Amino acid sequence: MKLKKAPFVGIMVLKRRFRKHVLKFYQQYNDLDIQLFCFTPSDILWNKQIITGLFIHNGKCREEEFPFPKAVYNRCYNISEDTFSRVTKAVGPVRCFNSINHFNKWDVHKLLTDSPVSPYLPETFLFRSDGIEEALSKFKVLYIKPVYGFKGNEVYRLELRDNGQTSISLHHMNPFSICRNKADIQDHVSGLVNNGTYIVQQGIGLSKLDSRLFDIRVVVQKTAQGIWEVSTALTRIAHENYYNTSMSASICATTDVLTRLYPEEKVKAVFHELNEISICSAMTAEERFGHLGEVSVDFVIDDSDKLWILEMNGKPQKTTVPDQFREKVIKRPLEYALFLTRQI
Repeated sequence: MKLKKAPFVGIMVLKRRFRKHVLKFYQQYNDLDIQLFCFTPSDILWNKQIITGLFIHNGKCREEEFPFPKAVYNRCYNISEDTFSRVTKAVGPVRCFNSINHFNKWDVHKLLTDSPVSPYLPETFLFRSDGIEEALSKFKVLYIKPVYGFKGNEVYRLELRDNGQTSISLHHMNPFSICRNKADIQDHVSGLVNNGTYIVQQGIGLSKLDSRLFDIRVVVQKTAQGIWEVSTALTRIAHENYYNTSMSASICATTDVLTRLYPEEKVKAVFHELNEISICSAMTAEERFGHLGEVSVDFVIDDSDKLWILEMNGKPQKTTVPDQFREKVIKRPLEYALFLTRQI
């Protein structure tokens, strides 16, 4: 079959069953001078230097053998370094981006601690059962998170109450366990983490909207000129009595939320701050993790109007982005890939 005479751009996914969905998702906004195809690491025939990939022709997905593409957009969430190094060697180091997109929360925290955004980081440390009581005494509220967690899974909230008891919650404020002494806390929490690697994060007194918690997700992507830029800032509003905003009741433009909380000048100042912190965080991550094309940075605002960075993600979720912002967020990695095809 005669393929489009345009630079080949490959989107690499982890499993073959993901290829069709991911390809269609990005192809809908591909009006660029590139031929998109989707493949997995197992589709690479190293001995022949070709890739068996899925592409769209006349509205239908077809499989074809491709030469190595001019640029690779990595959408594998947990690819081995060896595999990506091999792809990079074949395609070229400047043409493969998102080499690491499954960020370790502890590594990210340590990295940002030594950067200009350190004042925006809540106190965080690696979980030790014997360190929980002291931290609870200091902060009253703690969050325990797996270093490789996502969507708020296994994020536990601990609160030291005035009566000396400690409540443990998951997703919402209603506790599933009450601990009455130090030994009780250690036993319960150690059972929850089950020898996994977790971080403990300082609880923050959060600003609310209509009595509901919210966070701000800033998506930072490289442009068609290869420059880091904020693509969108979205606010996830939690269900009533929930703290896990990944299980959000609604998602809206951050502008809509901030204009309800602050006067116009304050809104502009907050947006400027979000923009500066997010771009600095993205640049810092790229220095440490290698060639990146996009990240998202999650913020909260405390009850004194201070911004805090909760975490940074290397694979921003796009399916939950509202329609009015979706095209820009989906198209930008393709524009950046086209930019890379033109690099020497």
